This record gives sequence, C-alpha cells and structure tokens, in this order.
Amino acid sequence: MKGEQEAVDVAPQQKTAGFWAWTVLIWAIRSVTVVAYAWVAFHAFMHITSAPWVQREWSLGVRLFTGWMLLEVAYLPYWLITLQRLSAPGPVAHACKSQAERIRILEKAVAATKITAMADGAQYYSAGEWFLRWFRPTSPLSPTFRVQDVKRGNLEEWIAWAGFDRSLQTVNEDSVLKADCAQLADHIEKILELKMQPGHNSEITSIRLTLDPIYATQRPLVYYFVIKLLHALGDIGVSLLGYRRRHVNGQTFLYRRATQAAVLQRTTPVVFCHGLGIGFLHYLRVLKGLPSSSDVYLLESHNITMTLGAETQRSVADTQALVGAMLCADGHGSACIVAHSFGTIIPSWLLNSRDAAVRALVKSVVLIDPISLLLFDPAVAFNFVHRRPTNAIEIMMSYFVSQEMYIAHTLARRFSWSDAALFLDDIPSHVHVEVLLSGADAIVPAKLVRAYVEQHRAQAPHPNSLQFRKSPREGGGGVQSPVWFDKVAHGELMLRKRCVAAISRSCQMAVQSTASGISPGGSTLPRDASSQAL
Repeated sequence: MKGEQEAVDVAPQQKTAGFWAWTVLIWAIRSVTVVAYAWVAFHAFMHITSAPWVQREWSLGVRLFTGWMLLEVAYLPYWLITLQRLSAPGPVAHACKSQAERIRILEKAVAATKITAMADGAQYYSAGEWFLRWFRPTSPLSPTFRVQDVKRGNLEEWIAWAGFDRSLQTVNEDSVLKADCAQLADHIEKILELKMQPGHNSEITSIRLTLDPIYATQRPLVYYFVIKLLHALGDIGVSLLGYRRRHVNGQTFLYRRATQAAVLQRTTPVVFCHGLGIGFLHYLRVLKGLPSSSDVYLLESHNITMTLGAETQRSVADTQALVGAMLCADGHGSACIVAHSFGTIIPSWLLNSRDAAVRALVKSVVLIDPISLLLFDPAVAFNFVHRRPTNAIEIMMSYFVSQEMYIAHTLARRFSWSDAALFLDDIPSHVHVEVLLSGADAIVPAKLVRAYVEQHRAQAPHPNSLQFRKSPREGGGGVQSPVWFDKVAHGELMLRKRCVAAISRSCQMAVQSTASGISPGGSTLPRDASSQAL
C-alpha cells in the first residue's frame, strides 16, 4: 500500500556556534527582569532593616535606574496575566462553510502536492509525506515515526482542526460535523491508499495552530521601548519618503501620491502589506523603490510589529472594506498588491473572497517570501512556531519575532490557514502575479514553492492563446516565472541593494501589466536573480 514505508525524522540538528552566541544575548536580555527583582528586593530589605546608607540622598542616575527596575517588576505580572488572557480559545474561523468546500480545498491541496512533487523530474515529496509532517512525536526521545503509527483517532483529531477549526471533542458533539469529519478521514485514507488502525496513539500529536498553546517567551519592558524607538525611526523614514497618514471609515493607512503624474500617465496604484517584525523600518529601501508613477498605500498592522498592547487584528472583512474604501476615495477601481511574508495573507483574503467586487480590487500581485502559497504544507507552521532552533537565524526568528507575545497570539488565536491559503489555480488569468523567493529561507519552503509556481506555469494555458506558458516572460496577466535569490535568508531581500532593485523591477512590471499581454516599455526582468543577491 502507498505510504507504508513513509517515515518522518524530526530529530533536531546539531546546534551551531551562532546559536549559542545568540542564546547568550537572549538570556542577557531576559536577565533584566531578574536584576530588577533582585534590585527592588535588596532595597526593600535595606529600608525594612533601616540600613544607615539608605538615609543618604541618591544620585539622579540611581533614582532613574530604580524607577526603571520598579517598572520592570510591575511589568512581569502584567505579562503573565495578559498571556493567560490571550491564551483563551479564539473565535472559530474557517473559510469552508460546507462539506463540499472542505473536500474541494483538500483536493486542491492534493493536486498542488502532485504537481509540486515531480518538478524538474525530482520527487520532492509524496502525498503521504506531506500528510505525515503535520504530526510530531510527543517525546523527543522518539524522533522518528511511520505512517502506521498514526491512528484513526489522530487523523480525526487533526481533521477537526484543519477542516473545522475545532477540537475533536467539539466536533463529536455535533452529529453532522462528526459525520463530515469521518467522511474527510475516509477521503484522506483513500488518497494515502492506507487503512488506519482504530484508536488514538498518545505518543503522537498533530500541529493544530489555533488550538495549540501560545508559545510566547518573556522579555523585559525595555524591549518594547527599544521597539518603539525603531517604530519611530520607521515613521520618520516613511515621512521623508513622502508618505502621510490618512483616514477612511475610521481606519488609518499611509499614502504617497504618484510623483510623475504631470509627466507620465499614472500606472496601477500599489497597496503594500508588511510582514512580521519591526514595521516599516525594515522596508524603507523597498518603499523608496516602489513605482513613482503609482499612488501607493501602506497598510499597517500593529499586532504583528511587536507593538505593546496591540492585541487585536484587523478582520478579513474589515481589511477588504479598507482596501476598497481607500482605493475608491482616489478614484481607483483596482490595485497591485505588494506583500511580504505574513503580509501575503492580505492578497489571499482579497482573491479568495466570495464577493466578485472584492476580487476585482486585485489587478496584479507581487508576493515576496510568500507564506500563503503551499500553506497546506506544515512547513510554515512548524518552522515558525514548533521548530527547535539550531542556528543563529532560527533562534533570532524564534525569540525576536515568533515568540513575542502579541505576534504569538496572532499566529495561535487569530490566524485562519484556510482563509490565508492561496492556490494559483484560483487566481483569475488576467491577474499578473510575480513571486520572489529567498533560496535560504528558514520559514517558507522556498524550493517547493518555486517548484509549485513553475509546474503551474507549465500546465496552465496562456490567457490569450491556446499555447502553454513556458517562455520566461510573457508580460500581461498570469503567473510569471519566480524570481530566485540564492543564499538569501527570509526577509533579507529588503536589506540587499541588488535584491531591492529586482523587487522594484517586479513591481514596475506588475503595475504596467495589461490583460493584452503587452508590457509597456519593453523592459525585461531576469527570472533567476542569484547573481544579483550579492
């Protein structure tokens, strides 16, 4: 039977020197809280015992330091209480409203797996391995398991989350949902050509992003003051680039009017969506290079920029309404959506909408380090939330980004994979799609995404002919061949001059694309940017 020999080894790799160096720095940061409690406890004891030196007047520096330590002492219980409150179950959120839709999204995932698996004649992975990697052993002492180890109960437990965004116990309380869950389990067994044994294997668990605990790591209050400073620098940067804050329907965004309007005809407006991290400071080079012939709108999401107290996320419906309203306010009917990493869920929200008017807002998209493609694969969820870091890049992404409390809450309680997943087959043929990938990405399975895009192009007919799209660049609508940056890490594209130049050219192509397949200016863009990633 297919999949009988499928096995997954999740043993962690050997830790590098860079990992240990960053571990020391992280513990130094976290030790601020320990120092604060020790400082306050010591001074409290001295006051209680009426030590003679306590009567002396403190210098301004000592008083300021003591005030800081008192704030740190007060912040720890606030952090613990907030984390406990945020850990409560979030609202049920799933894009599929019927069993037919659930089966359809499963079949789309399997179809994408099949065309990805055989890219370039190489067997990247099989349906069995894709399915298995959603499961993890509960004990690190048993890092390897086989498909036979996954019992029917384990399968249904995962399906209850993946297909319904509920626990299996909640699903079983509803007879209709219980029957639908069993049907989906039968469907997966048919795909794997394997009949799973009844029962539940307690030595195996599955990744269930919105049901798993929130994996957040404590950090001192001063950490957020530093982040606030970085946000302020980012605000100064975007202001110097000509962006100004505007409001529509009670929501805020940043806007820069096209600067070439008097000379050239305006091109498609740009809506930029940032990813997880420190906000716009990370993207200043990219924002500077966005087409000057286009109006540019910046969507800001405080809950993914480590902003103290930013607990709420703009909903799917509110985001769709905001994009429509801000474009309409300036007389635009559609836009080019430029998004990075976590921000790529926003073009997914627009393109996956049931409302044709919302889908029509998207004329072209530029996806940079996209998490939205192949989101049915567990790589993004595992790499960003569950992976045990073993090198410098992984531990930096883990502590400084994914384990920050408000980001962790967004991922674990406000992230609907079914709403965020983007399938290339679902994108209208007239929409121009650019995909830029980092070869050394530790979050996105870049090689698989590259294979997915290339195989989709090989199988998808050109929107304006009956010929298959195999040329490196046709212009106009449709999915373009991916731009590949070898030996570049996730998010590093924004920091390298030549990578930023390639992003700018992709954005220029996207805003100038036309449904007729003609790209104004005749400019070309190399599809493999490895040589430009220096």
